Amino acid sequence: MSNLLANMEKEFVMRRIGCNDQELVDSIYFLAKLLVDWKSSNDLCYAGFPAKPINFSKTHIAEYLSDVRSSNQTGELEVFSLSDAPNNPRVLLLLSEVYIHGNLAQDIYFPICELDNNDSLLDPDSFCRLALQGCSKFQADFGWVRDYELSLLFGRSNRQYNFGISRTPREEQQYILKPTLPSGMLEDPLPELLCIDEFNDLEIPNGIWWINYWNSSVSERIGKAKIYNAPWAKIFEQDDGAMLLMATEEITDIRNSEHMARLRQIADIIDLRHIQESYLS
Repeated sequence: MSNLLANMEKEFVMRRIGCNDQELVDSIYFLAKLLVDWKSSNDLCYAGFPAKPINFSKTHIAEYLSDVRSSNQTGELEVFSLSDAPNNPRVLLLLSEVYIHGNLAQDIYFPICELDNNDSLLDPDSFCRLALQGCSKFQADFGWVRDYELSLLFGRSNRQYNFGISRTPREEQQYILKPTLPSGMLEDPLPELLCIDEFNDLEIPNGIWWINYWNSSVSERIGKAKIYNAPWAKIFEQDDGAMLLMATEEITDIRNSEHMARLRQIADIIDLRHIQESYLS
């Protein structure tokens, strides 16, 4: 099952500033049920890597969460994960907790496609409904489809390399990895954004992805008028002001010039780089 993590090139992430443990367990249980229904799968009765059987209940999820935290506090790195099978699961749900800018950020995330990465098995409309339900229950500040290849764009490979060079003694600069673009790409088609360690990404979006969920506070910081002026494929606004924004009609493909043009237009119209610069870390 360890190979699955390496192959999760597209996953949906829901992030919020840490909540109390009971709310977290309730959210994990709800999201697990949501994913099982979405995939018509079995309950998530396996935990960890390697996977071991677990009773799928809020009580046992809370106990497992406590065990994972205890292991990590003693230096034994353990990933919180629930799955529907010990090997080759159809559903995988993970949790990470890390301090960012002095705040405990909790991320719940899962692969958005079948674990063989067959994008054709994903229905965008049903996924949007799932994302909205999940983010609302989790009281997420952000939700986004984390795409490894897309994360190399927006000028970030070069920017990260230049930062590394500027902070490294000359005699050690040869060990800094050269900036790379995804296979088959000769240039970065997207406007440059700040790297995530340069600004407070708990306040402002870290990029434009296929699916983007911004809670009401984030949407207000960006500006509702600018959001509605941008050429999103679909916009869903909740009664509480939270927004789910689909950038392209199908899963964003970095090798699709129309998709890249759409992302570029959105980033320019909402002026994301300038907003990021207003929230420097």
